[in-house]
Amino acid sequence: MKKKWLIISSIIIVIVIGIVAMSAIFIKNFNADREKTLKIMDEIKEKYKEFSPLVEAFSEERTKLYNAKEELFFLETVEENKDAIVNLMIGYNDLVMSVYNSSEFLQKNCMRKYSNASTNNTCTLFKQGYEAVMNYYMTDVAMYNEFVSEYNMWLTENGVELEPLSEQQFSLYDSYIDYDQDGSYLGGK
Repeated sequence: MKKKWLIISSIIIVIVIGIVAMSAIFIKNFNADREKTLKIMDEIKEKYKEFSPLVEAFSEERTKLYNAKEELFFLETVEENKDAIVNLMIGYNDLVMSVYNSSEFLQKNCMRKYSNASTNNTCTLFKQGYEAVMNYYMTDVAMYNEFVSEYNMWLTENGVELEPLSEQQFSLYDSYIDYDQDGSYLGGK
């Protein structure tokens, strides 16, 4: 009988130790995951502080592009303004690439919901800003390429022997994006 109680006691002790060990591992992993999530949430806010001014700069650059379109985008005067037009588009493209590059961390980490409303709001603002920049840029590249086609056709039709303009390429996306998955294409058609 003593032997039976000894075996049962040993089994109970092993089970209790197992439960305690599993609980300790669970709590340790839970705390590590919580710390990692808190660190990510703080980093989301920091990365958004870097991202947000680029979106504002994009908006200003887009305004410059449309002002330049009104002033420089005339078929007859392109040759005089070619450097300004090309440099404007290069700068515009570089700014969009800066937006894209600065968004890498946010793209990876804003695809889930967090327990913190402020972090979720930051992610929502990021998604809307990112979607708008990429879609507006696609629209603007299409507008520019249409102008380039008209200009190059004008050169051919009028027998003008000037170097044609090159179209702008956008390699990040093939079509408008719905990055925030709200059913609309902010900045797109």
